[in-house]
Amino acid sequence: MKKIFLLPLLIFVSTVSFAQWNPNTSVNLEVATLPVADMQSLTTSTGKTWIAFYHENSGNYDMRAQLLDVDGTKLLGTDGVLIDNKPSGTATFVFNICKDANDNLIVAYQDQRSGQLNAVAYKISQTGAHLWSSNGVILGQGLAPYPAVLSNGETVVAWNESTTNTLQIQKISTSGALAWSTPVTVQVGTSNTTRGQVVPNLNGFFTLVFQRRGFGIATTLYAQRYNSSGVASWALPLQLSTETTSGARYYSVLSEGDTTYCGYYSAQGSRFNSWLHRINPDGTLPYGGNGSNFSTATGGADPYQQMTNIATDPGSSFVWSVCSYSNTAQSQYGVYVQKFNKQTGARLLTDNALNIYPISSSFDTQAGGLWLVNDAPVFMSYDAVYKIYATRLDGAGSFVWTGNRVELSSTTASAGSPKGRYGFSALSNTQAVGVWAETRNGVQRAYAQNVMPNGSTGVVAAGFTFTSPAAAVTACPAPASMSIQLGTTATGSFTGAISLAASGVPTGTTISYNSNPVTVGSSTTVTLSGTNLLSPGSYTITITGTATGVTAQTVVLTYTITAPPSIVITTQPVAQIVCAGSAVSYSVAASGTGLTYQWQQSLNGCNGPWQDISGATAATYNLGTVAVAQNNTGYRCVVAAPCATSVTSNCGLLTVGASPTISTHPVSQTVCEGAMINLTVAGSGTGLLYQWQVNTNGVWSNLGNGGGFNGVTTSTLMISGITTSMSGSQYRCVISTIACTTPIPSNAATLTVNTLIQVISQPTSNTICLGTSTFITTDAIGTGVQFQWQVNTGTGFTNLSNGGAYNGATTSQLSIATPPVAWSGYTYRCVLTGACATAVYTNTATLTIHAPATINRSPASAEICAGGDASFIVAVSSVATINYVWQQSTNGGSTWTSLPIAFNPVLQFTNLPISYNGNRYRCIVSNSTCPQQETSSVALLSVRAIPTVGLTAAPLTSLLPGQTTTLTASPSSSTGGVISTNWTLGGQPYSPGSGNSVVASVANLGTYQVSIRETWPSGLFCAAQSPNVTITAAASDRLFIFPSPNNGNFSISYYNAGGASTTRQLAIFDSKGARVYQEVFPVSGPYTVLPVDLQNVARGIYFVVIGDSSGKKLIEGKVHLR
Repeated sequence: MKKIFLLPLLIFVSTVSFAQWNPNTSVNLEVATLPVADMQSLTTSTGKTWIAFYHENSGNYDMRAQLLDVDGTKLLGTDGVLIDNKPSGTATFVFNICKDANDNLIVAYQDQRSGQLNAVAYKISQTGAHLWSSNGVILGQGLAPYPAVLSNGETVVAWNESTTNTLQIQKISTSGALAWSTPVTVQVGTSNTTRGQVVPNLNGFFTLVFQRRGFGIATTLYAQRYNSSGVASWALPLQLSTETTSGARYYSVLSEGDTTYCGYYSAQGSRFNSWLHRINPDGTLPYGGNGSNFSTATGGADPYQQMTNIATDPGSSFVWSVCSYSNTAQSQYGVYVQKFNKQTGARLLTDNALNIYPISSSFDTQAGGLWLVNDAPVFMSYDAVYKIYATRLDGAGSFVWTGNRVELSSTTASAGSPKGRYGFSALSNTQAVGVWAETRNGVQRAYAQNVMPNGSTGVVAAGFTFTSPAAAVTACPAPASMSIQLGTTATGSFTGAISLAASGVPTGTTISYNSNPVTVGSSTTVTLSGTNLLSPGSYTITITGTATGVTAQTVVLTYTITAPPSIVITTQPVAQIVCAGSAVSYSVAASGTGLTYQWQQSLNGCNGPWQDISGATAATYNLGTVAVAQNNTGYRCVVAAPCATSVTSNCGLLTVGASPTISTHPVSQTVCEGAMINLTVAGSGTGLLYQWQVNTNGVWSNLGNGGGFNGVTTSTLMISGITTSMSGSQYRCVISTIACTTPIPSNAATLTVNTLIQVISQPTSNTICLGTSTFITTDAIGTGVQFQWQVNTGTGFTNLSNGGAYNGATTSQLSIATPPVAWSGYTYRCVLTGACATAVYTNTATLTIHAPATINRSPASAEICAGGDASFIVAVSSVATINYVWQQSTNGGSTWTSLPIAFNPVLQFTNLPISYNGNRYRCIVSNSTCPQQETSSVALLSVRAIPTVGLTAAPLTSLLPGQTTTLTASPSSSTGGVISTNWTLGGQPYSPGSGNSVVASVANLGTYQVSIRETWPSGLFCAAQSPNVTITAAASDRLFIFPSPNNGNFSISYYNAGGASTTRQLAIFDSKGARVYQEVFPVSGPYTVLPVDLQNVARGIYFVVIGDSSGKKLIEGKVHLR
């Protein structure tokens, strides 16, 4: 069995060893001979390329994988290795891949082995062996799984669980066992989710970027951070966008340590915008709510920003993004790039991004991933005929390669059978690899093409390169040695050892390696010893690497010893002015390394000469208490450090002075409100400083100029606009000098303020009823206020004294006892006097005296018909406003009830019923001043009943000629008056044959009505009308001749439709056809009866013909004369 296996393997190696990168881009490398559907690719750490793909196999979709080495050799056979051929259904679904630290491939997809979709995951070694179960790890029902390997080597997968229709997460151990007993369900509140992307962070943590489901494929982008146990780190999922995203796609995500980056595009109305988000581990979004715009050109007419991919190098300060643009019709495409500041999200290639390929019918569209070379982008794109290209830019976004781009696939395709399933794997081992599906010779297969940083394609030459390590940097004084880690990378198939040699080593130093020779792909530490003997500066050493059979390579290493930062004094000593006996210290602050301090003094101010102060070698120099003798001494500090030039601080001058004394103190004063005073103090000393203070509540506080105070910092304080609130306040002056800032207070001076008279309550006018007493009041404040009332009877004001009707003439209240009506109109005021002012006069108050209200005319009785209106009027005399109270009696005047209406001289009733008949009414009046009431005479209300009359017609209301009907009126009986009736026909008076009945025929058709009236002795009459009764003509097509037979006198009538006035012709013929009678007669209304006299003709049968006005026959009939 073993031999059977080895033989095909040897044959396979020999046959596929030629399947390498083809520099002919119209041929490319065929990944497998089998037809393919969807596929995914990635690069290993050694430059190999994993490609996982669906193989359409007789209606099933098998999952296979191929591994290409750096030369493009197929390592897993012509068609790769079969991962799984379990039932898949007739369609493919989204699948995803990743790799672990050992470059093993992890594939997550879905099959239908149990009859329903299950999410499964497989791990495949580089030899094609299953590292987990050959049946894979079944995650649960669902589809679209997305795997990622955590920092601890375990794998987390997110997938759409089909029962709950939301995302679930499960962890797989390194041995392929499910790590969590229950998957973690991902929701936003109660909303379901989709399209989860797992982004590994440090210490087993990971960030899940996912989408909350909306309507259809509309979604909202969110994120949540989890620990290795699946516990969420943030209280709530973090919303990444307020715009609409799509559940039909994944977005571009990556991590750097615990920080996650997401490049996405979203819909704003009908347009698309591209964004970059930075997601911090604490759940903050430093770029803002939606992230940082790819471009700020987001108006309605601006191009659409669509599919977006991002990339960054570890330790770089930038994140790169590439975006496919389209016009607003999405009929033309182009490619733009943007460079972002990683910390702030600032756009570095202008706010409108950098156009690489213009939007045009060339349809240039970015495809696959975005990768970086020397922190600058390399990406793949295709054009309108599906040629595939690689483009490399430098750090400024300029093209690196001649001709701008390199063809990866020169064959063309059409929109009906396009290329697709694009992948562009990361740069590794000096090349990147593009992968795509293309139909050639009628079969869709997978193809791949490599491209190197210089833009060439084909097999990579064997050899090696050095990494470009950062310089070793240290500050002076340098340590004894400095080291740089130097890495190596194999190119092509080289696997040997590299011998290292150094040149340009500084005199007095030596170079050593921790490994020499070094195996390609590993690194060595290059140590420069003796650096403590070197001066500040940069030292470059060239390392040359040689190996058997390959070209030697060199790399320049830089060791930099930086000069210490210049000493900068950040806080200078400051001049001080103090009073003798005060404690003084001087301080300095400076930036630098290894600082030392030496204080100096000058006894001649800041003019020198300067002398070091023994022991004063700290940043602060304490002098202790000082005396006047130390006045005008200068102090400064010299700051020094190793490898740096010393710096001398500014001079801080010391001024020492003596305390002041007070010789004259301010004195207390008593003044009236509104006055102005001066308070003065005098003292002795040099450079006196004054500050006046006030004490109003036991606490002294400084005064400022303004608000009535002036000269607050002089020897004289001026106070103006003095108010009563200032009474009792104390004032003093504290005196100090520039040197002696502790103030010396003067004695306190008390201010006493006498208040001005102020009226706080004015007298008010008073209206009283004749025969009552009243009083007038005022009130005032002020020092020593006195009152004197005055009256003006029409000749001017005179003082009042107590006596007669007056009392309290010199108090705040003047009493007036029962004044006569003659005093009405007198005016009163009070004269106020006090300690601080001349007399103050109050407002005047007028005394008004009113007599009670008097009735001049009582209401009259009223007689009305039921349903009519009635009013009662009372006439009253009063100067004051009159109060009216109307009362009603319903029992002949035995009792009275006040009505809640008509508080005025007229009591008005409308639509009175018969029940009010016999009610009596009266009015009680008074006025607003006098409560005495007067009652009017009683008025009787008589309400008469309305008579009624009925009207009927029998037996008919619609008549034919010759028919009659009788209309009968039925009037009501008299209720005490005289009853009379009147008939109308068509609204006109009509006199019937008898009083209460009328006989109607077609001669008197129309509307009948009877009026009734009952007349009372007073002349009042109450009337009513019967209902209308309308007698109409019955339409008929008969000729009416009546009577028949007859003696020669008869009548003829025929229906006149519409009733319009016209003429008709009548002709009568005997049995022989001779005309015996002819007449033209007018007609109006429905029927006109025409009398005919034929008594002078022979007896017999005659024929009657009626014609219209033109003679045209309308109808004919017979009449019998006998």
